[in-house]
Amino acid sequence: MNGPDETPRPTTWETFVLASCARLAQFSQVHLAPKFPPGRLNLALRTQLPFLENELLVALIDSDAGGFQNEIVLTTSRLYWSQRDLADAGGRNGLKSSVAIRAYGMDYALIPQGACVVPSGEESVQIALGSGQSLPVRGGGRELAEALAGYLRTVGDAARKGVDPSLDGLDPGLVRRIALVLPKVAEVTRQIRTLNRDLNAFRRDLLAATPHVVVTPLLLAACILVFVVMVMHGVDPFLPSAQQLLSRGANDGARVVLRHEAWRLPASVFIHGGLIHLAVNMWCLFSIGPLVERLFGNVATAVLYLAAGVGGAIASMATLPGRVSVGASGAIFGLLGALLAFLLINRRSVPATVLRPLRSSALSFVVFNTLFAAAVPNIDQWAHMGGLATGFLGGLVLIRPWPVIRSRRLTLRRLTLGLALVGAVLGAGFAAVRWRERTLPPLVRFDDFMDQAAPAIDEFNAVSQALPKLDELEARSESAASSQELSRTLRKLQARAAANRDRLGRIVTPDPSLQSICQALIADQTAQIATLAAGLEYLETRTPELLTGPSGVKAGQAAMTRAGRDFQNRQRAFLETHGLVTRSPDPGR
Repeated sequence: MNGPDETPRPTTWETFVLASCARLAQFSQVHLAPKFPPGRLNLALRTQLPFLENELLVALIDSDAGGFQNEIVLTTSRLYWSQRDLADAGGRNGLKSSVAIRAYGMDYALIPQGACVVPSGEESVQIALGSGQSLPVRGGGRELAEALAGYLRTVGDAARKGVDPSLDGLDPGLVRRIALVLPKVAEVTRQIRTLNRDLNAFRRDLLAATPHVVVTPLLLAACILVFVVMVMHGVDPFLPSAQQLLSRGANDGARVVLRHEAWRLPASVFIHGGLIHLAVNMWCLFSIGPLVERLFGNVATAVLYLAAGVGGAIASMATLPGRVSVGASGAIFGLLGALLAFLLINRRSVPATVLRPLRSSALSFVVFNTLFAAAVPNIDQWAHMGGLATGFLGGLVLIRPWPVIRSRRLTLRRLTLGLALVGAVLGAGFAAVRWRERTLPPLVRFDDFMDQAAPAIDEFNAVSQALPKLDELEARSESAASSQELSRTLRKLQARAAANRDRLGRIVTPDPSLQSICQALIADQTAQIATLAAGLEYLETRTPELLTGPSGVKAGQAAMTRAGRDFQNRQRAFLETHGLVTRSPDPGR
């Protein structure tokens, strides 16, 4: 027996198996221990192989098991493989890997002497293993399958005899090489055992911490449902316009700050700028959401997601006031930030074999997307970073001891801290809005005001063009039929003018100069309404003063002209005051 510090010596059986497997090295699909290409070992580990005490990993063979990339695994004791098995969801022979994929193992002693290759399709063959079981071999052709079947027959025959096979026929040089490589083979197997043990323990802790994942599916469904409803209402599913997104709740700094539309901050998290944008974000959420939800719990995950989404939207609003921003990426970065916070605080509680890959994957995702966003225009980097920072801080606040310890005191503490996190995000949003309100460029404020006022100006002009002239009004009043028709027209125009004045009254701008311009527009609209009222009263009473008197149609038209000129002067004064005189003002006339 080897001492604890001695180099392990191969047994006769181990040497025999390794030597027999060496014949498969000629095939590119076969990877012999301990030299495995990057990623291949992790792929094999998905099946959670239950290695025995003295069992060593010998080889991995690339295969395609029913449309998913997998490995055939050879050890010193058994054969493992995976395949789709929808019919049998349980059973004593299966080692559950996922919903539809099962991993199978078979001792070499149970492999029949007549194990042979049988065709199973144009691109695959199978090795019949008896008892209705077969090993699918895809990607290597019949030659690989025949060589693998020969290996299985050789080791199977030797295992059934129950005695150590003779090594007399083996190449002495090969035996020496096996003795030299055995320590590395044993180390790889030890690492697999350790990783399997740690993964199983971490998985048990995850399931105990949060038995059911419900928030992530709800968030996925909400984002997809919002997108479907948008498309059903005419939004382009591939390249929606900025106006289409804004009308549905996209984040826009000018509207949030100047129009006090803070509801856009959370709403924009559920809106996406096209099918590809939605698909990428939903894939990321589907990948990371369940893990974070198991680590932090259902309610805490919902709080983290929304807080990070709003935090990212606040960062975007505060730094890029002129950009239309949508998407769940800020919230997803927040979940990544929360994961990083968890790994930082619980770095001694989570097994290193689990912690290192998780931390590496999370950091790689952040770095890659940061560099990608820096190179590609129209990606809202500030939303990503704002969400990441909010999620990291939120993760520090809402973290649970690991493994989870349930107590009323901890629950109340997390509830209090969760409310504090929500309050902090709201406070940050309020402060950002106040700061951005003072620092928004005059051009942005003017453009936002005109964007609100433009429909009302167009409507005012349309009503003005439909107003009859004085001589037409006087002439048509002589005929009863013509007078009635004209009265109906004026009443419709009067209703439109009144509705338009209400629209002008709903314009929101914190700038006093722009407020004065809006008041000039309202005065112009009020004069138009008075003119229409005078015209209607004239048609009913035929009083000449209602045409040319101080309260008549002519006086109302003069008041409209004065108010319109006042609007133009105030608009020009604003542009000149702020150095925007080179930008030709649109007086709306």
